[in-house]
Amino acid sequence: MLRQVVGETFGVNYDEIELETWSTDAIATDGGVGGARVTNTAGNAVLEASRQVKVLLSKALAEHRG
Repeated sequence: MLRQVVGETFGVNYDEIELETWSTDAIATDGGVGGARVTNTAGNAVLEASRQVKVLLSKALAEHRG
């Protein structure tokens, strides 16, 4: 689902998106995984992050093209 959110934001197939999973050793705490909870919380976080990255990439491209 997270790859699909990123793919839709950037207009690419979700199969082209690589998702890196972290070990629980890499983070301080983990509240656990739950279907609707993950979809809502992580989905919205990924959507906002994707939008921000898209804006930054657009600005960088515009500067590069000068």
